[in-house]
Amino acid sequence: MTDNTTYREKGRAVFLAALMVMSVVAMSAAFAGGAAATAPADPDDDGPTVSDPAELDPVWAGQVVTINDAHEDVDLEGVSGIEVHEGLSSSDTDSDTRETTLRIEENETTGLHEAELDTTELKIDEPYHLVADESTGLDEVEFWVEEEDLDVEFDSSTVNEDDEDAVVEFESDRDEQWVNVTADDLDYDELEELFENEFDNIEVDDDDDVVSLLVGDDQYEGDDEFEFDAEFTNADIDTGEYEFTFNVTDSFAEDTASVTVTDDDADWEFVDVDSVSEGDIANITFTAEESDEATLVLGDADDGYVSAVSVYDLDELDDDEVVVQFNAHTSTWVLPDDYDDAEISDEYIPEDADENLLDGDDTESLPAYNWDLSVGELESTEDVDAQAYFDDAWDADEEEFEWETEGDRDRLVVGDRADFSDVNVYTAPEDESVSDFEDYQEAMEDGLITETSEIADDDGVFIEVEDFGADGMIDELAEYDVDELYDEEGIVVELEGDDDGPFDDEYTWATNNSVDDHGDEELALSLVTDDEDDYEGNLIFEVTEGITEDDTDSIEGTFIVNYNSDYVDEDDDDDIELEFAYDLNEREVEWDDSADQIEAVDGATVTGTTTVAPGTELPADIDSPSDEGGFVDTTDAVVEANEDGNNVFTAEFDLGDEQSGVYADLLVEDSLDEDDDEIETLLVDGDEPVDDDEGLDVNVDVDDIEEGETAEFDTTVTNNDADEVTTTVELEIAGSVYDADLTVDGDDSATVTFEVDGLDADSYDWKVTADDATDEGTLTVTEKDDGDDDAPVDDDDDAADDDAADDDDDDEADDDGTPGFGVAVAISALIGAAMLALRRQN
Repeated sequence: MTDNTTYREKGRAVFLAALMVMSVVAMSAAFAGGAAATAPADPDDDGPTVSDPAELDPVWAGQVVTINDAHEDVDLEGVSGIEVHEGLSSSDTDSDTRETTLRIEENETTGLHEAELDTTELKIDEPYHLVADESTGLDEVEFWVEEEDLDVEFDSSTVNEDDEDAVVEFESDRDEQWVNVTADDLDYDELEELFENEFDNIEVDDDDDVVSLLVGDDQYEGDDEFEFDAEFTNADIDTGEYEFTFNVTDSFAEDTASVTVTDDDADWEFVDVDSVSEGDIANITFTAEESDEATLVLGDADDGYVSAVSVYDLDELDDDEVVVQFNAHTSTWVLPDDYDDAEISDEYIPEDADENLLDGDDTESLPAYNWDLSVGELESTEDVDAQAYFDDAWDADEEEFEWETEGDRDRLVVGDRADFSDVNVYTAPEDESVSDFEDYQEAMEDGLITETSEIADDDGVFIEVEDFGADGMIDELAEYDVDELYDEEGIVVELEGDDDGPFDDEYTWATNNSVDDHGDEELALSLVTDDEDDYEGNLIFEVTEGITEDDTDSIEGTFIVNYNSDYVDEDDDDDIELEFAYDLNEREVEWDDSADQIEAVDGATVTGTTTVAPGTELPADIDSPSDEGGFVDTTDAVVEANEDGNNVFTAEFDLGDEQSGVYADLLVEDSLDEDDDEIETLLVDGDEPVDDDEGLDVNVDVDDIEEGETAEFDTTVTNNDADEVTTTVELEIAGSVYDADLTVDGDDSATVTFEVDGLDADSYDWKVTADDATDEGTLTVTEKDDGDDDAPVDDDDDAADDDAADDDDDDEADDDGTPGFGVAVAISALIGAAMLALRRQN
C-alpha cells in the first residue's frame, strides 16, 4: 500500500458522488442474488483473476477483473482484444452496443494471455457480454455488474474496556473478500490487537493505520452472515466513541459501525417483582446497565430449590426495562411474546442441589414461599454455552452460585392458592361454533351465550369455573385429553343424571371414568380458555357431545380437584369440590295467544315460546291461500331469554298491503329437530302507523372566524307536519338575542341567516330555537393575524414575473424529476466537484 491517491480511488470517489445523487432520484435496496467465489489474492489487488468463464458472473462494481486463458476452454494467444458490449448476447444487433475494448497482453511471468476488465465505468444492475473470436472460448460470455451491499454493525452499542469484547455482525453479498478496517484515533497496532485472534489472514499497513481482513467462505454462519469478535480485552483502547469503517478492497462496498468504549461497570437492578399465588406467572422487571445480558437466580439450596437462567441480546429490545417471566406452575422461565429480538437460555437446575423440587419430589409447581431472587453476572471461565457457564459457576461444596457481580436482590413472593368461587352453566344456539376463547368472547358480546339452568337438547353447554386462577397451568391444560386432566392436574368433571324409576340407577358421565371405576361413560369435554394470553382467571369447558333429555331430565354436576393436583395435600382426604345443576328439555316451539290474530300493517308482530337457546333464529312464515288473501311472507324469529327456560321469540311481518278479514297459516319451526307449530290466524284492522318525526327540527351551520369578521349562522328549519307553520327563530350568543319570523310549508324546509359582528377573540356558546326544537354549539373567534408589517409588497408586474419564473422552474423540475435542475446536471456537478477535489489532493 502507498500514500499516493490511485486512479481507482478517484473512480471510487466519482462513483460514490454519482451514487449519492442517484439515490435521491430512485432508491433501491436489495442484496444481490448469487455471489461469485472469486476474491483478489491480496488486499492490494483491485480485483480477482478469472480463468473460468462461468466465474465471471457477477462482477462487483469497482472491481478490475483480470481475465486469462489458464482454463482449458479459453485460448487468447494471437488475439489482440475482446469487445465488451452492453446487454445480453441475444440483444447484440450492431456495433453501437460496444461499451469498451479489452487489450490482450502476455504476462511475462506466467506466460498466460490476459486482459483487464475495469468495471468503474460500467452501469450497475445491467448485463454485458463479450464479443470475440469463437476460438477464444469467451465469445458471447455474459455477466452482470452488481453493486455489492455490505452491512456491518456492532451487536452492542457499548463495551467495557476491561472485561468485554464486542461482536461484529458482518453481512455481505459475497462468499469471500478482503476488507480494510480503519477507525478514527486508532493506530494500526491497536486495530491488529482487536482482530488478530479472529483471522488467520490479516495484513497491516502501518503507514495508513489500516488492517486488512480476509473474510472467507468457511467463516460464515449462514448464507451471507458472519460474526467475529472485536477483542477490546486484548487491546489497550481509551474510553470514547469510535467509528469503524469497513471497506471492501476491490469494490465500492463500504459501511461504518460505531461503538462506545466505557469504563463504567455493568450493573443490574430490580424494578418490580410480582407477588403471585401458586400456579400463576410472575413478571420480574429489571434494568441492565453497561451489559446486554443478565443472569437471574431463584431460590436457595437450603430451601430445596435453585434455578438459574440467562437472558441475552437485551440491547435489541426497545425498552430500558427488561421483563422475564417465571411460571410458578411449571417452574420454568419464559420471555414475553413480544421479545422477538432477545434470547433466553434453558433454565439450569444444579444436579447436586439437595432435595431439589424437580428432582426429589413428584411436583413441578413452586410452593407458597418467599423465594430469594438475584440478578447479575455469574463467575465463570467458560462461556461456550449456557450449560458450561452455569456448571462452572456452581460451587457444589457450598451449594450456591458464585457471582462475578451480583447486581441486586429481591424476593419472589408466592402465596397460597385461593379457593375457587363457583361454577356457572351457559348455553348457546346449537349452530354457534365456538372453537376457542376468541369465538366464545365474541358470541358472549353478541348475546349468543346465556347463563341458564335450563338447556334444550343439542344446544351448546358451557361450564365455567370462577376464579380458578393458576394462569401458568393454562397452556398445559390445552394439551391434555380429558382423561389426562385427572392424571396430570387432578381435575375431574362429573355430570350425574337422575334415576327414571324404582329400578333405574343414576347414570354418570365423567372425565376420568376409566379410573377407579368412576363414572359410567367418558364425558366429552374441551377446554375453551386454551391460551394463557386470553385467560382471565375463569376456566371454561364445553360439553362437546350432548347429553339429551332422553338420557336424563336433570343434571347434578361436580367440579373436583383432588390430590393429583400440586395444590391439594395428598395426606388431606378432602378434595376441592364445587357443585352445580341444570335441567335438560326437549326442543319445543309454540305460538302463544297473540298469534290468533295479526294486524294488517307493516311491522305486524306475533310472539311465541320455546325451550331453545337465546340467539337461535327460528324460520317463520305466514301463508294465505289464494281463495283468501293470496300472499306469503317469511322472516326469522330470534329467541330471547326469559325466566325458567321459557324463552320467547317474536316474528315480524309486513302486511300493510293486505286486507283484513282474511285467514292465513302461521308457521314457526326449529330446523334442527323439525319441531314446528302451525296455526290459523286472522288478519284484522291495524292502527295507522305513527310518524315518529313530528313538529320542527333545527339545524345550524356556522364557521369559526377571525376577530373583525362577521359570523354567519345559516339556520335550516324543517317542518315534519303536513300543515304550514309560522314560527319565530331565535339566536342567543354573547348575551344578545337575534330573532326572525319564518314560515315553513308542510313537509318542507326553510332557511334564515343571522349575522353577528363585533365579537372579540374568545369562545362563545350559542343556541338557536324554533318552538321546541333547538341546535347549539360553540363559536371560536381567533385573534387577527396582521402578518409582517415590514415585509415588502410586490406590485402586480413583479408578481406576474415571479409567477412566470415559478412556472418555468416547475416545468424544469417536472422534466427531470429533480427540484430546480435535472438529474444529468446534478450528477455532472458532483462528479466535477469530486474530480477537482482529488486533483487538489494530488
